[in-house]
Amino acid sequence: MEDVNSSVFVNEPVNLLDNMAESGGEPTNRDIMNCLNAIKCRLDNVEKKLTSIAKLEECFSNFEKDIKCMCLALETRIKGVEQRVDRLEHDTEGSGIAVAEVTSRVEHLEK
Repeated sequence: MEDVNSSVFVNEPVNLLDNMAESGGEPTNRDIMNCLNAIKCRLDNVEKKLTSIAKLEECFSNFEKDIKCMCLALETRIKGVEQRVDRLEHDTEGSGIAVAEVTSRVEHLEK
C-alpha cells in the first residue's frame, strides 16, 4: 500500500558504500538492482499521480461543459421571461388606456 504522506520527489539516501562488495569496492548486481527497483517504485508513484491528475482534468473539463450548458439554458429562460414580462407590461399599458376611455365614457354618460 502506498504511503500517502511520502513524496515521490523526496530523495531517500541510498548508501551504496554500505552495500559494496568486499573485494573491489564496486556495487554488486544486487545493489544496482535495489537502486533500480527503488527508482522504479518512485516512477510508478509519479505515474499514478499523473494518471490521477489526468482524470481530474477530464472531470473539470466535463464540469466546465456542464456549467456552459446550464448558463446557456439559463440565458434562454431569462430571455423567455423577459419577453413575457414585456408582453404583460404592454398589455397592462393597453388596459390602462382602455380603463381611462371607459371611465371617461361613464363620466360622459353620467352627465
